[in-house]
Amino acid sequence: MYKFYSIISTTLIVLIIVLGGIKFDSSVSEWLSSLSTFATLMVAVYALFQWKEQKQYDVQVEALSVLRVSADVVRNLRNPISSSGEINEKFFNAMNTELEQGKMSQNVIHEIYVFQSRMLRHEEDLKRVYQMKERLWATFGDNHYLTNSFETIAKRIKDINNAYHKYAIANQMKDNLDKDMVRTELANARKIMYGMSGDEISKELDDIISKADSLKKRKPTLF
Repeated sequence: MYKFYSIISTTLIVLIIVLGGIKFDSSVSEWLSSLSTFATLMVAVYALFQWKEQKQYDVQVEALSVLRVSADVVRNLRNPISSSGEINEKFFNAMNTELEQGKMSQNVIHEIYVFQSRMLRHEEDLKRVYQMKERLWATFGDNHYLTNSFETIAKRIKDINNAYHKYAIANQMKDNLDKDMVRTELANARKIMYGMSGDEISKELDDIISKADSLKKRKPTLF
C-alpha cells in the first residue's frame, strides 16, 4: 500500500505542476499538450517503479540462492565427522610443527586444521556471504528479512571461527589454568564448533531456510 500511495502522491504533484501553469483562457491545444505531457510523465514514473521492483526481485532471487549455499557452508564447518583427507596440503607442515612442539594433542591439532581447511575450501562462498549482506543492506535496508538472515549467517561464521580460536588457546594453556575453568571453556567452544541435530545454531539455520522458502513463493508486486 505504501508504494500505491507514493504513486498517487507523485501523480497529484505532477498534475498540480503541469496544470498550475495553464491559464483558464488557454486554447484547447495547450490543454491537450499539457495533458499529453502529464501522461508521458506518469508513464515514466510508473516505469521507474516497475524497474525498481524488478531490480529488488532480481536481488531477492539471487540472495535466496546464496542463502541456501551459505547455510550449507555453516553446516559443513560444524560437521563433527572429519578425516585427514580434508586437510589442505598447505597446512600439513604447520600441523607437523604443532605436533613436534607437543603443546596440543594430535586430535586437537587435527580438529583445528580440518576447520581451517574447510574455511579455505569455502573461501569464495564466504566472500559471497559478506558481499550479499552489503547488497541487501543497500537494496532493502536494515530491517528486511533477507538482510537479517545474512547478518545471522555472517555472525555465526565469526562465532565458529572464534570458538576454534578459544579452543586452541584453552588446550595450549590447560596446564597453567584452573581445570574446571578450562573444562567449561572447552565445552562451550565445542557447542559452537560442532553441530548436533536440534542445537541452537542448527535450529536457527533450519528456521532461516524455512522462511526463505516461503518468501521464494511470493514475487513482489507494485501495489
